[in-house]
Amino acid sequence: MVQASGLSLRALDRHCQVPGSGQWSKYVAGRVSPTAEKLAIVDAVVPGSSRYYLSPLWDLLDPDSLGRFGPRQVYEWLDEPLRSTFCLPSSEDPLFWRVQPNIEAEFSLIMKLAFKYEQPFDVVAALLGCTHEAITSQNRERLAYASASLWYLCGRLDNDVRMLQGLWAVLPERRIHAFARRTLVLAGNLELKDAFASATRNIQEIQRISR
Repeated sequence: MVQASGLSLRALDRHCQVPGSGQWSKYVAGRVSPTAEKLAIVDAVVPGSSRYYLSPLWDLLDPDSLGRFGPRQVYEWLDEPLRSTFCLPSSEDPLFWRVQPNIEAEFSLIMKLAFKYEQPFDVVAALLGCTHEAITSQNRERLAYASASLWYLCGRLDNDVRMLQGLWAVLPERRIHAFARRTLVLAGNLELKDAFASATRNIQEIQRISR
């Protein structure tokens, strides 16, 4: 939020009508969290920023959280067109909320958005959700796709100048790398080399047709 606003920590304190308090320094350091009122003030400066701050992706981004979370909360957080790729618009029973899975179609849409430089936080959140779903559903093909997609995205974050701009530039890159490395180790332990290679080829083809 701080980077996206283009304001200094002191300027954010002034916007929140607490000049000289050092509040935003404390927020950045993780010592305290901003109140809903403070988030609303910053949201007026950077529309939509509170959505990213309150996203469930921050919990799912911890590599040690694998196996502890299902994907529903993060899928329901997504904006369109991703949300309807995973979540039914309505259901006869709230326990049945998931669109019938289609691994190739899901990852194709996620990576098309990435290659078009659209919806960075939603792209990452969807990949995290897919990884956690792979663990909870014990689906090795989904894990291979998620790991290959995350690793491919990490390469773009490192080398694509357009991902140094806008919201792409404020993604938690080091944490995404750490999570991607954990999935890579897991895929290796499960001997998913062939599935990982197949997923990578599909991602490369998506990139080619997205140009």
